[in-house]
Amino acid sequence: MTEIILKSNLPKSKLDALLNFLKTFDVTVEIKESKKKNIKKFPFTIGIWEDYDITGKELREKSWTRK
Repeated sequence: MTEIILKSNLPKSKLDALLNFLKTFDVTVEIKESKKKNIKKFPFTIGIWEDYDITGKELREKSWTRK
């Protein structure tokens, strides 16, 4: 079995045209729509810095201004 995954939101007219094209070659077509997964950013406060009152921005600034 071969799968083709379309990763963009196609307008219905283009999707219908694609399905009709595939059906002319006797290709079995199945449509499954899925929502885009939200990628959560890793919180800066988790881990060794959770007990300190410092932001990620402040930490980066201090790390680059070391003497």
